[in-house]
Amino acid sequence: MYEDENDFELYLANPRFEPPGEEIDSYMVGDATYTVYKSSLKDPKTVSLVDRLQIFVLFFIEGGSFIDTEDDRWQIYILYIRLINFDSNC
Repeated sequence: MYEDENDFELYLANPRFEPPGEEIDSYMVGDATYTVYKSSLKDPKTVSLVDRLQIFVLFFIEGGSFIDTEDDRWQIYILYIRLINFDSNC
């Protein structure tokens, strides 16, 4: 969250995202690199990410429900895709 508009504009000019957790595996298919990260709910960054992603469970998984983010026994696996020849004008 940004309180200063200049800081927000600076972030938009140079966005950075570091996935929480540790990289377990990655592979390439065509112009895309897929990377799997593993983390637990003991990590506050993972809890924040899971809180934002959980709404998609309700949208895309019939009968899906939220997990208890207070239970730090959960292991979270997230697949990220990075496009090599991504055209930002799309």
